[in-house]
Amino acid sequence: VPLVCDDTPLSKLLSVLDSQLRQRLGSKERARLHFTLLTTLQVLFGITFNKIEEIDNEEWAADSTCDKDYHSYVKNLQNKFVLEKKYPHLVLKHMSNPDVKICVQIMGFLYTLVFNGNEETQDYICDRIANNANFFLSIYKLISVILQYSHIPKDFLLTKPGPTDDDNKLPTAGTGVSGSRPEGASGVTILEMDTLAGSGQGLEKTDALLATPSPPTPPPNVPPKTSTTSFITTYPQPADELDVWLHQVGVCLDLISSLCDGQNRKLQAIMKEQDSSFNINVISGIAALLETLVEIKQENETESAMITETMTKAIQCLIELCAGNYSNQSAALDGQVLDSINLIITESCPTEHPTTKIPIIVKVPLPIDVLEMQCKAVELLEVLLEETNKEFSPGLVKAISKDLKKKRVMYFVKAVHARLCANGKDVDEKKRFEFIERNMFRAYHILRSLAEDSELEFEEFIGLKKLKPVLQEPGDVANQNRSPVANDNSDQALEDHSKELTEIRTLCDELNKDTHRIEVNYITKDKKWILTPVYFPFKYSRCMSDGEKSILQANINRDSVEDKAKDLSSWTKSFLKKHEYKRELEKHHIWRVVSFLSMLRHWFLIFLTVFLNIFVLGIFQIPSYSCEFDPNVTVSGLLLIPRPWNCWSTYQYVILYFFGVIHFVLSFWMVVEYFVCEKPNFLYEVPLFKAVVNGIKNCIRNDIPLLSKKFKWIDTIEESKDSECFDIYLFSFSPMYRVLFLLFSLLSIGTFGYFYCLCLPYIFLNIDVMQDIVKAISRRRKQLFLIACFILSLLLIYAVLSFAIMSSFFNPGENNQFCTTLWQCYITVIREGLLDGFGAISVTYVGQNGANFNIYLWRAVFDLIFFVVISTISLEVITAILVDTFSELRQEKDAAEKDQKSVCFVCGIDNDDFERRGKGFAKHYHSDHNIYSYIYFILHIKSMSPHDHNAIEKYVNDKFGNDEIDFYPLHKAKVLGGLVLKKKDMKGMIDEMLMNT
Repeated sequence: VPLVCDDTPLSKLLSVLDSQLRQRLGSKERARLHFTLLTTLQVLFGITFNKIEEIDNEEWAADSTCDKDYHSYVKNLQNKFVLEKKYPHLVLKHMSNPDVKICVQIMGFLYTLVFNGNEETQDYICDRIANNANFFLSIYKLISVILQYSHIPKDFLLTKPGPTDDDNKLPTAGTGVSGSRPEGASGVTILEMDTLAGSGQGLEKTDALLATPSPPTPPPNVPPKTSTTSFITTYPQPADELDVWLHQVGVCLDLISSLCDGQNRKLQAIMKEQDSSFNINVISGIAALLETLVEIKQENETESAMITETMTKAIQCLIELCAGNYSNQSAALDGQVLDSINLIITESCPTEHPTTKIPIIVKVPLPIDVLEMQCKAVELLEVLLEETNKEFSPGLVKAISKDLKKKRVMYFVKAVHARLCANGKDVDEKKRFEFIERNMFRAYHILRSLAEDSELEFEEFIGLKKLKPVLQEPGDVANQNRSPVANDNSDQALEDHSKELTEIRTLCDELNKDTHRIEVNYITKDKKWILTPVYFPFKYSRCMSDGEKSILQANINRDSVEDKAKDLSSWTKSFLKKHEYKRELEKHHIWRVVSFLSMLRHWFLIFLTVFLNIFVLGIFQIPSYSCEFDPNVTVSGLLLIPRPWNCWSTYQYVILYFFGVIHFVLSFWMVVEYFVCEKPNFLYEVPLFKAVVNGIKNCIRNDIPLLSKKFKWIDTIEESKDSECFDIYLFSFSPMYRVLFLLFSLLSIGTFGYFYCLCLPYIFLNIDVMQDIVKAISRRRKQLFLIACFILSLLLIYAVLSFAIMSSFFNPGENNQFCTTLWQCYITVIREGLLDGFGAISVTYVGQNGANFNIYLWRAVFDLIFFVVISTISLEVITAILVDTFSELRQEKDAAEKDQKSVCFVCGIDNDDFERRGKGFAKHYHSDHNIYSYIYFILHIKSMSPHDHNAIEKYVNDKFGNDEIDFYPLHKAKVLGGLVLKKKDMKGMIDEMLMNT
C-alpha cells in the first residue's frame, strides 16, 4: 500500500541512488548501491508482474468475460506508476549503469507498465526514451552479444553507435565497476558478484572480490573508446552462458514488442531512427539477431527451448515493429528477414534425395513449440506483404515471390494440418491448436495472394507442376538417367512423392471450402490507397443460413452503392450480435441439448402435425351415427360439441396419445430453441401501443405545454420504430404463433385432437408466400386498422337506422334476425350486411298484408346505398390495399433480382464491364465481391484479439467501428484495374472532350 500512496519514499530512494552513484565511490560501496538498486527494481517489477501472471492475456485482449477486477487493478496500477509517480523517468536515469542486469531489470519493469498495449503509458514512455541514448545503447549491447555467436559478420556490428551528450554522466575518476572489461584486466563485474552472491557464498566472498583493485571505469553512458569488435569480444562466449544472455535479450524483445503493440506509429519510427546524433536501427538489429538465432539452432544437434523461445520473441518483435509501417517493412526485408523465414519453415519440409533431388517423406511430427514459432514466422511474412501491391511496388512483390520458398510454405501447411488431425481435439491445448490452425490458413492465403499477383496458376506458382515430368517419365528412360546408387530407393521415393502431391492437392481443396476472398480499399498511413485482395478463413458451419440470406437480400437498401454499403454495415452489426450470442451459447453444455438435430426435429414435427391431422380427419364421426346414442337425451348449452372418442377402440387411443405426447415434446423443444436463439434480436415493445402513447405525448406537448414542462418524463418516451435487419418484435406473428402452437399441441391432448388443425399453419411459416402475407398485413396495418374502424362505424349508423325505423323487418322466428335491442340489431347488421348486403332481410315487415311498392322503393334505396358504401367501396378498399401491397412487394423483389443480376452490390459496377474487360460477372459477384464474405470478414476480425490484427484488419475494424464505409471498394474492382468511372462521370468527360474539340 505505501508504494502507491502520495507520500511514498520509493521515488526518494531512486533519486538518492541516482545521486550516490554519481559520486566517487569505492568498488565495495558502489556494489552495495547496485545491489540495492537491483532489489528495488525487482520489487517494482514484482508488484505488477505478479498480477499480470494471473490474467489470461488472450482473454484480456479479446475483452471477454474474465475477471474484470484484475483488469482494473493492473491498468490502474500502470497508470498510477507512470502518470502519477513518474517512475519511468526515475528508472530510465539508471540505464547508464554499466551492469547489464540492472538495465535488463529496468526493461522488465517498463514491460510491465506497457503490458497489453496500454496506450497512455506507451505515449509517456515514448517521450522519455526518444532521446535517451543509453536506452538504445543497452539494446545495442544485448543484441551484439548474441551476434558474436555467428560465423558470418553482421552489418549491424559494423555500424558503430555515435557519441552522445547526456546530462546524466557519471564521473570519470574513481574506482568504479564496469560492465565490460578488457582482456587481462583485473577486477570483477557486478554480473560476477551477483553470480557469487546467488550461489550462496555470501557477502564475505563478494567483499573479498571487491577488495581487488579494478581499473578506472569509463563513463557508462558513453560508448567504449575501443572498436565495436573489441567491445563485443569482452563478453563471455562459452555456450553454457548463451541461455543467460538469451533470457536477457528476451526481456528486451518483450519490452520492444509491448511498446509498439497496437501499431504505435510513433514508437515504430523511433525504433528505426532516433532524433539525435546517436542512432541505432533496432529493426536491422533484431533482423540480424533472428538470422543469428536461426544459424545457432541449425548448428545445435539438440533442441534448445531457450533458442526457440527467443526466436519466437524476435519474430513477434518484428511483427509489432513492421505492422502497418511500410518503411519498417522495407528495413526488415533489407535485413534478410525473408531468408530467416525460409530457414525457419524448412523444418517442416522433407529432405531431398541426394541424387534424384526428390523429397524423402519422413512422417515425424514437429514439437508444438516449434510449430508455434513457425506460425509466428508466417504471421511476420503476412505483415511484410500487407502493404505490397503490384501496381505501386511491383519490384518488391516480384522479389518476395522469387525469394520465398513457396514449396516449403506449402509443406508447412501440410505439417500443421497433419498435427491438427492427430491432436487437434486436445482440450488442454485448445488455444494453441486454434493459433496454429489460424496460421495454417494464413500461410495458404499468402501463397494464394502471391499467386494472384503473379498471374500464375496456384500449383504452378508453388512449384508442384515442376515435378510432373519426373513423375510421368517412363520407367526405362528414368532408369537410364539414374545413377546406380539412386536406383535402390528412387522408385519408392517417386511413389511416396506422388502420394504426397495428391495429399497436398486434396488439402488445398479442403482449405478452399473454408477460404473466402474480398477486396479492401486500404488507405495507408501515407494517404495512399491500395485496392488489395484479402484472403481469410471462415468455417462453413458458421456461415449464414439460406433463410438469413433471403431475409437480407429482400430487405437491404439498394438505392445507391453508398446506401448499400451503409446498410450492409447495419446488417453486419445485427448478424454480428447474433453470431457472438450464439458463440457464447456454444460454451454451455445445455445448448448442445437444445440444438441437437435441429433440422431433423423440425421436419419430423411437420410430418407429425400432418399425420395427426389426417388421423383425426379419418376417425372423427358424430356419435349418433356411428354407435349407440340415446335420442331422448336433451343437451342444453351454448355449443353442442360431439364426442367421437366415445366410440373409439383402444388402439386409436394409444396412437393419438402416443404421438400426441411426442408432438408436444417436440413443440416445447422447438419453442425453447427459437426463443433462446432469437433472444438478442427481440424488441420488447408493442408497436400499436407505443404509437398510441406517442400520439398522446404529442397532443400533450402541443396542446398543453405547461403540463409537458411539469411532467418531464413524457419527453423520455421514445418514438416507435420499425424493426431493423434481423430484429423481431416479441409480440409479432412469428414468436406469438409458436407459443400458440405449443398451447394448441397441449390442448389437443386434452381434447382428443380438436386443436391439431390450428397447428397446420406452422408448416407454411417459413414459406415465402406466407411471409409475404404477414409482411403485407404488417406493412399496411395502420391503414387496415383505420378502414376497419371506418366500416364498423358505418355499420353502426345503419344499425341505429334499422333499429329506429326498420326493426319490424327483422324476424327472429324464421330467419334468426334479431333487433330487439340496439346491440342485437348491430350484430345482425354486421352479419347480414357484410355477407348478403341486406339481401337476406325480407322487404316486407312482420305481419304485412300484401305487397307495398312504397315500402319496396324505400327499402331498395336503403339497401342499394348500403351495398355501394359498404360492400362495393369500403370492402373493396381493403382488397385494393392488400393487392397494392402485394404488387409493391413483387416490384421490390423484381427490382432486387434485377439489381442482383445486373450490378455488383459492393462496387456498383455494371455487369457489362466485367463481361467485356473482366473474367465474367458471375465469377466477380461470387468470388471477388461476395456480399456475405464481407460480413464474414467482419466476424473474423471480431473473433480475434485486437492485438493480433494486421494493418488491414485493424484498418477495417476501426472504420467499421466508426460507421465509415471507406474500406468498401466503391466503384473499384481489381479485375478491372482499380478505379472505374461512374456512367454520369464518364458522360461528363465525353461531353467535355466534345466541347474542347
